[in-house]
Amino acid sequence: MIEIVTKENIAEYEQFVENHPQGSYMQSSRWAKQKPDWEWHGFIRRNRRGYITGTLGVLCRKMPVLPRTLIYGPHGPVCDPSDRETIHELIDAARKLGRRELTYLVRLDPSMQEIARPVFEARGFRGRSGRAYRVDRTRRVWQIPLEGRLPENVMDTYLDEHRHRVQIALKRGVEVRFGGKELVAAFSQLMELDSLREGHVVRPLEYYAGLLENFGDLAKIFVAEYEGRTACAALVLRYGRKTVCIHEADDGDINLRARYLLRTAILQQAIEEGCTDCEFLDVPRDPDTEEYAFVSGFGGWLTNYVGTLERVERPLSSLFADLFDAISSRVKKWLYFLRVR
Repeated sequence: MIEIVTKENIAEYEQFVENHPQGSYMQSSRWAKQKPDWEWHGFIRRNRRGYITGTLGVLCRKMPVLPRTLIYGPHGPVCDPSDRETIHELIDAARKLGRRELTYLVRLDPSMQEIARPVFEARGFRGRSGRAYRVDRTRRVWQIPLEGRLPENVMDTYLDEHRHRVQIALKRGVEVRFGGKELVAAFSQLMELDSLREGHVVRPLEYYAGLLENFGDLAKIFVAEYEGRTACAALVLRYGRKTVCIHEADDGDINLRARYLLRTAILQQAIEEGCTDCEFLDVPRDPDTEEYAFVSGFGGWLTNYVGTLERVERPLSSLFADLFDAISSRVKKWLYFLRVR
């Protein structure tokens, strides 16, 4: 049985998402506040006994020019990946909404491993191919288990060279602290510096400030400082018993080893707050790169999620949207680098 989320049952929805192993902050209704141009809808699926077996939160955005919409369920649905019935009923609920809203495309990127892909393909979903809109940085995730560990013993799972580099940062006087909005400006500046170096577009300062406001004490900014300057920083969010490092940036000074100390502080704080896992996004595909060696040296393992899946409902409208997205993304990138350079 499917229920639409209302003010009467939203607390029950939020509790289920926050406590479920597949739960994600992006499935919280709080995430909708980050997307003012989108309209949020939530669905609850119950079994015959009335227990919740799954949920799905989706965002609906109107398409420019044409009277069509895009439906996107970030990191949804939230349920047992082997529960085909629940997944299909939640997908059908999203598609029913889509028919009412004249949707041209339904997009999902569930926090489920590749083994769940056939369940979605049975409902007509396919992997995205060549679209301008990219969200796959959350597909390859490095997970570090924290349950039963102590903050002072966090480096027990590190490679020897990682422990050594943490000590180097400490000896050179690098200091790590965390906070909220007072650190947004420093964090945003590093993100822009990193974007110039890597050639990609990042969010404006207001976006990060909004995330801190919308998630309150669950969101923090960590900064590693050296001689009055910010060497690296990270925006971290705790949801349920999981800590997720959403964004990271640094000033490019690899000799300082500040990133090693920063991640250590993030892991220690996650343990202090009772988290059982910590996730770092956007793991490189090539295991021979320096960045992959950096990520993997803290212990843990790589998890490959299904990635972005799409079901095209109106092919012509979808084709037009692809073209529009491709053009607008190029224009936005050009305007962005014109501003920051």
